[in-house]
Amino acid sequence: MNQDHYRALMVLLTQCALGGYMMWQTDFRQPTRRWRMRWLAMIGALATLHVAVIWWGYFDLYTRLAVFTLVIPYTVATVWCSRYRGLRALFGVANGFFLGCIGGVNGYLAQALAPSLLWLPILVRLISIGLFSIVLLKLNVAYQSMLRQMDKGWMTLSLIPIFTCLVILYANREFFSDAPFQTAIILYGLVLVCGCAYFLIYLFFEQVQKGIEARNSQMLLQTQVAAMQVQIKAIHEAEELVRQERHNLRHRLQTVTELVARGDRQAAMDVIHAAQTRLEEHRLVHWCRQPVLDAMFFSYFEQAKRQGIQVNARIALPEGLTVDEMELAIALSNALENAIQANLALPREQRTLYCKVIGYPRLMFRIANPFVGHVRFDEQGLPVASQEGHGLGVRSIAAFCEKNHALCTYQAQDNRFTLQVIL
Repeated sequence: MNQDHYRALMVLLTQCALGGYMMWQTDFRQPTRRWRMRWLAMIGALATLHVAVIWWGYFDLYTRLAVFTLVIPYTVATVWCSRYRGLRALFGVANGFFLGCIGGVNGYLAQALAPSLLWLPILVRLISIGLFSIVLLKLNVAYQSMLRQMDKGWMTLSLIPIFTCLVILYANREFFSDAPFQTAIILYGLVLVCGCAYFLIYLFFEQVQKGIEARNSQMLLQTQVAAMQVQIKAIHEAEELVRQERHNLRHRLQTVTELVARGDRQAAMDVIHAAQTRLEEHRLVHWCRQPVLDAMFFSYFEQAKRQGIQVNARIALPEGLTVDEMELAIALSNALENAIQANLALPREQRTLYCKVIGYPRLMFRIANPFVGHVRFDEQGLPVASQEGHGLGVRSIAAFCEKNHALCTYQAQDNRFTLQVIL
């Protein structure tokens, strides 16, 4: 095997390994299978072109134009096919290239130490990529969580691995053949610095995630406290009404007895109906068997009624839920709060809130409300907040759906906004 064919084989195996890692950690757009196949077709064509160029003796041209023939096309293809497009997907691509650079540096060192062992550099490359892929995939949970929660800062995070990769590519092309050991030491220094930066990045991810979890816990606690306060107040009002009615019961019975004795049955029925209506108005409503969800529904529906919003609710939940009750309560409270806020922009006679939650055959909830203006959606189908600092509720619902593998759809049609989640 001549040197050009050897290099072509090395590039082919390296790009196959990196392609496998990238495909594994990329969250493709919907429908996932179609976009994954498109990505495979583009990356496969790119790898075939690279192998052909090197096979026919243009390895120097390949290394000199690697930024344009490898980095940029790979980035564009992945960002286009990824669900999280833009700078969020760029960080994932930069991870892949950094992984390739680690394998390349280890392979170059193996080649310098044992130039007679032809297959050693390739083997070292593949082993290095495999081992470090496992390390990065261990951190993939934190990375995927940040994709859902963090909107800014991805360019700064991406610059670290991108700069490292570009320097490694340049140093390898210009200096490695003349001073392999010295160049390898410099490259290992860069890899070490970038590795420490990665460690700090993922520590940052963990801190942000803890902050998000703390905020969600605080939100849930506030929701529970507010809901319980509303429910306790309603219980006290109902108890006070019962005491009053018990006190007035003797007088009402005397009145009804006198009316019946006079033969005025209609007036007697009116007195009984008025007392019954008064009791029904203050009857404590229970929406489901789960205490946290029941208090949450009661709180938000009462809040909606105080704002003049007509509530049309149907809650049919089984005793046992397939998801965490606390997390479901947070998602529902965010959705109901958004629906109530949207209603406040309308005249009181147009305010309505529709809420349907069922547990069979699958857990599903649908919340709808009228709205005014225009709703803009991002590339993921999520509504975009019109004001800075808003949109936390939408991201919280998206995180709930991601964690529980739920189908979440938003629709704005005929001045009616609808959220539907199916688990």
